[in-house]
Amino acid sequence: MPTRPTTIWCNLRLDGPARAQLEAGTAGHALVWAAAPGPNNPSGTPDPVLARQPVEVVFGQFYLAVVVAQIVSMRIAQAVKSLGK
Repeated sequence: MPTRPTTIWCNLRLDGPARAQLEAGTAGHALVWAAAPGPNNPSGTPDPVLARQPVEVVFGQFYLAVVVAQIVSMRIAQAVKSLGK
């Protein structure tokens, strides 16, 4: 059964073999890396990649609520900005 390609965002800092394994395991999908991969970001600092690229899967981020809040707030800001033009 064919699956639809999805966009996967990852913020993990992975070494060469681990990164290669993740890339191989997600072949056929779009794997998007965070602007600054590293430890989980409980401070809520937005990742600019999420503002440019809609994602369907979040991999590596422990605080999912923070990611959802970032995406929603960026989309609201974009909508408000477009109304002001």
